[in-house]
Amino acid sequence: MHTIGIIGTGVMGTAIATGVHAAHPSTGIVLFDINRKTGQALAEEIGGTFAQSPKDVIQTVKQESGTMVLAVKPQHLEGLAREIGKDCEGLRLISIAAGRSIQTIEHLFPGSSVIRFMPNIAAKIGKSIVAVAALEGTDPDFLEEAQTVAGSLGDAVLLDESLISAFTGLSGSGIAYVFSFIHALALGGTENGIPYPKALTIAVETLLGAAELVKETGANPAELITRVTSAGGTTIKGIAALEKGAFTSLIMDAVRCATEKAETMEKGKA
Repeated sequence: MHTIGIIGTGVMGTAIATGVHAAHPSTGIVLFDINRKTGQALAEEIGGTFAQSPKDVIQTVKQESGTMVLAVKPQHLEGLAREIGKDCEGLRLISIAAGRSIQTIEHLFPGSSVIRFMPNIAAKIGKSIVAVAALEGTDPDFLEEAQTVAGSLGDAVLLDESLISAFTGLSGSGIAYVFSFIHALALGGTENGIPYPKALTIAVETLLGAAELVKETGANPAELITRVTSAGGTTIKGIAALEKGAFTSLIMDAVRCATEKAETMEKGKA
C-alpha cells in the first residue's frame, strides 16, 4: 500500500490508522475529521497528514492511486455524499458503515468501487476479526489491499455480503455477549469467596486459554468439553446448571436477534 485516506477518526477510524501505521509504516496516511483537534493529534501521532477537507483527502488519494476509508457513522454518510460524492469517481472505497450495502454506497458515491468491512471493538487493540465483503468482479488488487488493511486490525475473513448481518450478530455484537459471560463468571467466583478483581483476572485468563486451545488444536469445542467433563464430577454439574437455564439456546437466540436487527438496518427499516 502506498497511500490510504481515512475520513473519520472515531474509534474505528483511529484503529485503522494506527493499525495500518504499525503494520505498514511506509504507507502514507491522510486523515480528515470534523473534530480537527482529534484528527490532527492522531496525524501527528502516526506521522500522517491531516487534510483540511474531505476533498483534500480525495485529491491526495487520487494522486497516489490509493484507497479511501469511509469511517463515519452510517447516519452521516448521506451528508458526506452530498459534499464529496461526485468527486469519488474512480476511487476505491472501504466502508465500515453498518447497515449500508455496497449498492447503497456505490449509489451515494457514483463511479467508485466499494468493499465493506465489519470489525468489532477489539480493533482498538488489533485483535478484531474483520468481515470483508466485495461484489463479484471487484478488482483483485483492490480486494487484496482491503484484506491487508483488515489484517492490520486483527484477522480478515472474506464473506458474501448477504452474510454481513449474521456476522454482526455473531461477532460485531457477539463480543458484548462475551463481556457479559466474563462478568458473570467473575461474579460466580465472587459469590464463592474470591474477590471480584481477582475473580475477573481468573475468568479472563480462563477464557483466553479456552479460546487459544480451540484455535491451536482446531478441535470442536464439544470435543474439548468432553475432555474436561468427568462422570459425576464438578464440570458436569456446572454444565447441567447452564443447560437448565437454556444457556446454548439463549446464546443462539442472542445471535439471531442481533442478526435480525442488522437485517432490518440493511433494509432501511431501522
